[in-house]
Amino acid sequence: MKKCLLIMSFGGLLLSPFTWAQSGFTIVQHGPSMVTPRMDHMINTNANGEVILFGGHTFNFAIEGTGNYYDTTLQQWQSFPMQSTHDMGGFSILPDGKWLVFGGCSSNSGVGQLATAEIFDPITKTSSLTGQMSIARTNCRGATLTDGKVLVVGNWYNSASTADIYDPGTGTFTATGNVVSPRSHAHVFPTDDGGAVVIGGVNEYGSVRYESIEYYAPSTDSFSLLHANLIPDSSGYLSSSSGTYPPSSLQLADGRYIFIAYKQVNGGNRYRVVSFDPATKQTAMIETNPPLPVYSNLPGDSVAFSGELVVDKKRNLIHLLGVTPKSTTPQLGLFTIDVDKEELIIPQQLVPTNYYIGYSLPILMHNGDIMLTGGSHNANFGAHDSVMVIRPTYKVPTGHPETPVVSLELFPNPAQTAISIALPTGAPSVEGFIVDVLGRQWAAYTGSSDGVWRLSVVDWPAGWYQVVLFDQHQKRYTKAFIKQ
Repeated sequence: MKKCLLIMSFGGLLLSPFTWAQSGFTIVQHGPSMVTPRMDHMINTNANGEVILFGGHTFNFAIEGTGNYYDTTLQQWQSFPMQSTHDMGGFSILPDGKWLVFGGCSSNSGVGQLATAEIFDPITKTSSLTGQMSIARTNCRGATLTDGKVLVVGNWYNSASTADIYDPGTGTFTATGNVVSPRSHAHVFPTDDGGAVVIGGVNEYGSVRYESIEYYAPSTDSFSLLHANLIPDSSGYLSSSSGTYPPSSLQLADGRYIFIAYKQVNGGNRYRVVSFDPATKQTAMIETNPPLPVYSNLPGDSVAFSGELVVDKKRNLIHLLGVTPKSTTPQLGLFTIDVDKEELIIPQQLVPTNYYIGYSLPILMHNGDIMLTGGSHNANFGAHDSVMVIRPTYKVPTGHPETPVVSLELFPNPAQTAISIALPTGAPSVEGFIVDVLGRQWAAYTGSSDGVWRLSVVDWPAGWYQVVLFDQHQKRYTKAFIKQ
């Protein structure tokens, strides 16, 4: 298990190296509220770092045909129209960066389905209708395949026996061959060979939950059973699915996709984060120390996890929102998995909320903060307009011995687009990393001590960063720089 060492200096005080760990989180901002209270909406960020959400339903389960985006300059939410309502619909990102948005409820209270689809430009916030699906769908999911086409799977209270393939070149949908198991609320992930997998979910009426995984082969336009179990050699696990994000939002830096699975144990749920490898088409548990806590399903503060995951590719972290739905006062906790260290970082305390966040949607902002949007006063009919910005925080363990410190050479400083770090000589190899003022890791290096470590910082937020390297004798080389 790889360890990450960190040095931080504040006010001239140099702290000893330590293995960093999250002590919890800080709510750095309440609001501003969304233009429209909503839940079951879809959410993503665009290339400019703006948070964009659309669809879902508002008070009294009324379908919503608008979208909101957070204007970082004005620090307020702005509204824009959509071509149609997309409550409990789906979306996927096309090769040109535009979003294909499809399906949803055709009337209030989650009733009926839509065949409508539209192309949304996340930069201009404008959309235009495209061809209709072969069948009206809601609670459907989509994935963009390697050839640029989009596979749309699933339905709710309507036929789910076939899927649709959308061709962005012609703007049309075409029905596929029959699926193995008609389902809704499934995960759909593309595979490296041009196909896709459909993972878990339930049948069209919610009476059957599936453990199986099936594979779509575009060469034959057909589906086949790939795996009987969600996790090899471990039956009983079911997926907690989410259709509110495109599949790319659930992808780790190494290309694997992730999702939450649970297994009923003694009246409660045992949770695991599961990875899917698009190259091998295999799933596996992401083992952590300690494992995720078991939800008891009893009154009190037992923590449950929804299907909403936040992946921080830059720092190789997975964030999960833990909630206490059976508690008298709902509470929130941010749990983090450090993928490199296989470590679960548990918050030291939970934070009470005055509304139910089980229907809220988190999204990773470009600076590493997490924005939590919407929620509920009282389940499906009481949509909430609240917004919170959550920042992971870190603690400094004490008692580690000092090691020799040598200053590094790096340039330019301040840096705007790139930084070059002269690696120390005279050691067979070095390893190290770069962190910001909160201890969040932005880059890591392991290898030869000869030469220069060059990396782009053009997408990093402005601020203070520290470079730390160690040789085989644990001699420490460190230098701070400013990113403008």
